[in-house]
Amino acid sequence: MQLKLMLQVGSGLLYLVIQVIWLFIFFRRIDPFLRQRIGTYLGVTIRAEGKGIWKVVEANQGCRGLLIEMLQIVILLPSVLLPLVVFVVILMLLTSG
Repeated sequence: MQLKLMLQVGSGLLYLVIQVIWLFIFFRRIDPFLRQRIGTYLGVTIRAEGKGIWKVVEANQGCRGLLIEMLQIVILLPSVLLPLVVFVVILMLLTSG
């Protein structure tokens, strides 16, 4: 019983460490790359403001500003959930046998 509890706590802590490392990599490497690629595709300059919220630099942004914000949500949701899904799949594989 004690060993099972320790494994559960250890796996929870491992998940938290992996989540923090993944988010660090995402916001340092992947997010700037995606901002640059999407900005180039839409013909605008995108920068991260405040807490990483994407903003279009140009004054006359029209509907592109809204499109950029929606794209950021579409990109952020799977990026945050990816480690959780991988972790759950690994736990399912380990406990199924």
